[in-house]
Parts: sequence; C-alpha cells; structure tokens
Amino acid sequence: MEYPSCREDSLKQRAVKNPRPYQGRGEVKKLLKVLVKRAGEFKLKISIGYLPSPLGLIKIIGQNDSIVSVEFVLHKDKKELISSVVREAILQLEEYFEGKRTTFDLKLQLQGTEFQKKVWNELIKVPFGSIISYRELAEKVGKPQGPRAVGNAVGKNPAVIIVPCHRVVRSDLSLGGFSGGLEKKIWLLSHEGWKIENGLLRK
Repeated sequence: MEYPSCREDSLKQRAVKNPRPYQGRGEVKKLLKVLVKRAGEFKLKISIGYLPSPLGLIKIIGQNDSIVSVEFVLHKDKKELISSVVREAILQLEEYFEGKRTTFDLKLQLQGTEFQKKVWNELIKVPFGSIISYRELAEKVGKPQGPRAVGNAVGKNPAVIIVPCHRVVRSDLSLGGFSGGLEKKIWLLSHEGWKIENGLLRK
C-alpha cells in the first residue's frame, strides 16, 4: 500500500493557504462597469403632464419616449414633469378637442395582459366617427364567445381617447359603459358625429 509523500502533503497545504489569484477578475470588473453604465442609460424616466379639457382634467404619464397612461382625474395629484413626449400628447389631444385632429401619432407602451393588449391594439384601428360592438371586437381578437371578457379589457384601457374605448357600444347601438363616466362617452361620440336618441346611437 502506497502513501502520499510528505512533499505532496506540504504542496497541498500551501495551495490551500495561498490560493492562486483568479486570472479573470479584471475582466469581470470591466464587465460590471459596462453593465452599471448601461443600466444608467436605460433608467426609466417618468414624466407627467395635465390637460384641462372640455371633459375635465386629463393626466398624461410618459415613460422615456412613450406614453403609458392617459386618464381623467379630479385634480393634480402629482407634480408636473413635462417631457417632449408628454408635451406632444397634450398638443395632439388639444387638436382633437378643437376638431383639428382625428388620429393620434404617439408611441405607446401600455401595461396589461397579452389579451388586454390585443384588445387595445384592435381598438386603435377603429377610426374617428366609427363604432364597434363588443361582440364584433370579440370576434376580431379571436374570442367570439367572450364579449364579456372583451368588455373587461376595454374597461381597463390605460389610455382613454388615444385608445378609443368610447367607440365600443352594444350590438343594439345602446351605449354600454365607459370607465370615465357615461356623460363623457356621450360627449366624445357626439364630438365624432353621433347623435343619441332614446339611449341609442344615430348618425
């Protein structure tokens, strides 16, 4: 039976006490610096603006170069931090209310489930002065038996007017609901050329 020599034992002990420095440590430090720099470059920049409109105060939130939220609010609950994308959204909404604009040209980054985003993307395709029923919208997103689920997604639209959820009505041309309030939906549809008679839409 062979036993390791005393010299071999001594070498092993020295290796444990004085481990060889990791040769790639410098490269790791360089990589970390690059990652930190890039994280700073991609840091989220939130901007907030408000628009007094015929329907009340509208709050617009931007994230970097995109719009993430457009909603009706009762008062200014956050300090304004205007960015170029929020300023452009305010300008386009002003033009819409003045009757000078029928489409919006804004980059959107809306947060929601994949199904909700699918519904919102279809809503954007509904042009000014047109309407779509909940059932028709359900068919377009591949849920012909799910108008209720579509209605829920419409109600959670984070960018009112720009994503025109006010153009969604019931199959019998009655108004349906609207997260901002039914009177706002009536105003918006009237602004786009519709008349409401006995609770039903008429051109």
